[in-house]
Amino acid sequence: MEDRTVFGESMDVFCETVERWNEEEEYSLCIKTLEALPEEKRDYRVVYLLARAYQNLVMYGDHGSGTSEDTEEIETCMKKALELLDSVWEEGIDRADWNELAAYSYLCLEEYRLSVRHAKRWLKLDPDNKEAESVLEVIEERWRAALEEEEESEGESEEEANESEEEEENEDEEEYENEQENDEEKDEYFGGTILLPRNEIDIEKFIKLMEQFWEQKAKNLRIDENGNFIVEFNGRLVLLSLSTDRCTPEQLQEAAEHNFMWPEAAEEARRCRAFIAILTSGSREEAYETKALLLKMLFVFCRMYDVIAVHLNSVLYEPDYFIRHANDLFRGMTPVPLMVWIGMHTYEGECFLFTAGLDKFGMSEIEMLPTRSDPDEVYQFLTELTREILEGRLVMRAEQVAGPPDGPKFMVSYSDGIVHDGKTFKMKYW
Repeated sequence: MEDRTVFGESMDVFCETVERWNEEEEYSLCIKTLEALPEEKRDYRVVYLLARAYQNLVMYGDHGSGTSEDTEEIETCMKKALELLDSVWEEGIDRADWNELAAYSYLCLEEYRLSVRHAKRWLKLDPDNKEAESVLEVIEERWRAALEEEEESEGESEEEANESEEEEENEDEEEYENEQENDEEKDEYFGGTILLPRNEIDIEKFIKLMEQFWEQKAKNLRIDENGNFIVEFNGRLVLLSLSTDRCTPEQLQEAAEHNFMWPEAAEEARRCRAFIAILTSGSREEAYETKALLLKMLFVFCRMYDVIAVHLNSVLYEPDYFIRHANDLFRGMTPVPLMVWIGMHTYEGECFLFTAGLDKFGMSEIEMLPTRSDPDEVYQFLTELTREILEGRLVMRAEQVAGPPDGPKFMVSYSDGIVHDGKTFKMKYW
């Protein structure tokens, strides 16, 4: 039987006490007491109360002492609140109070786009809440002002940027620079598959959740002659199909073997009785947005059904792992392990890591040459390096020293691939 007591009191009485302290503006006391709880006692209610206390401390201060003027303290407390909220994302995303806290936290951090998203969900979940209405108006107004200021700043530096671009264009181009200019007009297709224990698809619910979670409104829904659903999201055509033979056992076995993080993948895949396949496309220039849309759709199906696995990037992903990283999109971050798979082979004390999927973004793949370094270190290095590339802050070139901003830097070479066809960038992690 679960122990529902804490500090000699029932959990209900304990939380009521914390609520009273909150009303009495004893926010520091709330934090101190809640932080003292052992991890196993921290359910959704406790985490929510703690996140609220951190937020209230810098917004109102103990005993009405007022908003903190320490920007570092504000940032620390708001990030702590968001970290706590993120830990109960699954339970909180469909609750008005959770979205309220998230909206305020992002507002204080001047992350207006994310603040607006949560404020809209707060209002949608509690449509009669006047505070939600007024807060949403304030956030949207501040966002507009910030965008106008940004445009003015960009206008002032546009001439310098153009000069820099001209210099880059005049540089001699080498083979290792990905030949991106030749591929910009090429459309890329992105696909993923949901593995299900039974044959089912609720297209109306899917469309509803796409709008609810991602503000993606469906247009021109229709069914083709093969029974596939065709729908449009933000100008991108999407094909959805339900079948019982989308992937062969051999294909699933191979995809399972690619995931070194999930030893049970192949065994779990054997439970599969049906597939929901998703296909969409976009220009090479829009590859990031197209892939993000695919991930959002896969995420929705993971929320709808008891999904066995997600087949993506020629790999079987564990559903919980997929959902956890797809949440990054909701927070405005790049889910690197979903955008691009980072594979790993180990042999006789050496590890060999590589990307799989950068080619879909018009870039050459990266292979980390075998090393005896800590595999986790190398994996983190390659993940952050890939993030810099996907987010446009780094263009890989041979004979350059490269790496993530806060990590080590290594010399880059360009030659025939080890696990990939064609040429790849290579780095040796020491």
